[in-house]
Amino acid sequence: MKEYLVIGAGRFGRSLAENLMKLGHEVIIIDNNEENVNKISPYVTHAICANIKNIEVFHELGLANIQTAIIAIGSDLEASILATITLKEIGVKTIIGKASTDYYAKVLKKVGIDKVIIPEKESGRKLAYSLSSKNLVDYFNIIDDYSIFEVTVPPTWVGKTIIELDIRAKHGFNIVGIIRESGEFIGNPEPHSDILAGDMLVILGTSKDFMTVEKIINGS
Repeated sequence: MKEYLVIGAGRFGRSLAENLMKLGHEVIIIDNNEENVNKISPYVTHAICANIKNIEVFHELGLANIQTAIIAIGSDLEASILATITLKEIGVKTIIGKASTDYYAKVLKKVGIDKVIIPEKESGRKLAYSLSSKNLVDYFNIIDDYSIFEVTVPPTWVGKTIIELDIRAKHGFNIVGIIRESGEFIGNPEPHSDILAGDMLVILGTSKDFMTVEKIINGS
């Protein structure tokens, strides 16, 4: 479990915060709009209504445990810059910023932001998954909570066949594809297909299934 700070509770920020919570993390979210804060409050650890251009707000929050902050206010460049500089001073290790244009993205990178996302290119849900896992290669949401995940192979699965692993019976999700290290794609693999070191697995499942795979990969 990690603790995240999300600045901005608009549609993108709310989506990101809710999905981080679903993945088992803690989330503090700040917005200067009381209505936005009230909407997200039941779904996060803490929701705070405050002026995000007031740098003292961040100093008063006590963000010692926050390793990653996401600035989800892409239309207000000034607020994003002030937040980035302040969070860097506080010692937040990784700062991700939302930008409404490529120009805004360039400016944010120049002031020290670690990663810039443009919402039209990346959803809040996808970012939540990528933040939660170093093993996630790609992600595509199909409908509601069902998604396709491309993940690295858990070490304990190497050298076994799909039928030996009995994934569906044990964990309730399906391996719908294997991507070999050579780039070869095996769709709807046979039960006796071997899983090799260097493979990527394409899995169909829910956010709960994703968390299960993540625990298996990390040996927990």
